[in-house]
Amino acid sequence: MPVTELVLYVPGMLDMLSLFNELPAQERPSLTAFERFLARARREVFLAKEPDEGLLQLFGIATSPEQSLPVAPFTRRVDAEKSANCVVMRADPVFLQADRHRLVMLGHAELALTTQQASQLAQEINTHFKDAGWRLQALQPERWYIELDAEPVLVTTPPSRVLEQDVNDFLPQGKDGGYWRGVMNEIQMLLHDHPVNLDRESHAQPPVNSLWLWGNGKLPAQPSAASARWDTTFGGGPLAKGLAQWSGTEWSARPEDAPALLATLSAGRGLILFEDVWRKWREFDVYGGLEWWRHFQSHWLEPLLMAVRSGRIEKLQLIGGLGSCFSLSRAEGRRWWKRRFPELYLTAATSDKNR
Repeated sequence: MPVTELVLYVPGMLDMLSLFNELPAQERPSLTAFERFLARARREVFLAKEPDEGLLQLFGIATSPEQSLPVAPFTRRVDAEKSANCVVMRADPVFLQADRHRLVMLGHAELALTTQQASQLAQEINTHFKDAGWRLQALQPERWYIELDAEPVLVTTPPSRVLEQDVNDFLPQGKDGGYWRGVMNEIQMLLHDHPVNLDRESHAQPPVNSLWLWGNGKLPAQPSAASARWDTTFGGGPLAKGLAQWSGTEWSARPEDAPALLATLSAGRGLILFEDVWRKWREFDVYGGLEWWRHFQSHWLEPLLMAVRSGRIEKLQLIGGLGSCFSLSRAEGRRWWKRRFPELYLTAATSDKNR
């Protein structure tokens, strides 16, 4: 039976193309299959500034600039054996470094904390804040949590957006922002010269000198089986796994290429997640992006276009950033007279790196 719909979620893909414009013409990747796909596809709007925001939307979770992205309750489903249905906030260990008049985040998940180090630091913080009415849980070395009795009026920013930026531009805002900014300041003083950090520095490892508070929220009501948006989700990290668990969607690791996917994929709706290119774009890894792009076009896009034309896939969607979603049905795939996507539009669509 044909696959009803296959969605490729590739945040940062169009942004990465903008970096290729800076390369000499002979080093730029071929865009033949991509241009052919875009020429025949329908363009729709998909607004999401962050990969996590788009992923939440794909599972039907409403997001708003006036609220934090409710990431914490979904990742906690994955990290905790028993996850109480309460308000929860991420409190991730980070490394901040003073740079003239700025305080820059230079480390998050890359810190490679051990479980023992995380436990020691969390215990020190909990002892200090024993009368605060909340308790810190270091469920994973890089993902810590705070459970709360009530939802704070708070707007926070994912650390993926703050890396290598001045953290003062992204501190928690809202009615309760002042309290939690004060907590973060106290934690920075508490962790200064902590034995764990002194040991890490003696081994040329960056210290954990702050916690980044973000992603607060509570799990919404679980959707019924009939209203689940996806039959299978492939790839992604803890947020994708947590969303799949919550929605009753099967989750699997992403296959290495489209032929491997199609060999096992049954009828229904499938969501394929690619997180690789977003990190490469954020790190301005142009040549890593080139390698990724060539593999994606030859091992994913071209075989999937063939599957659409043959009727194996009824509808293929590509969400690649810059507010766009491109949708291609079998009938649209046969529009042979539309051979190329206008290069002028492609250049314009990829010229804004920070959108």
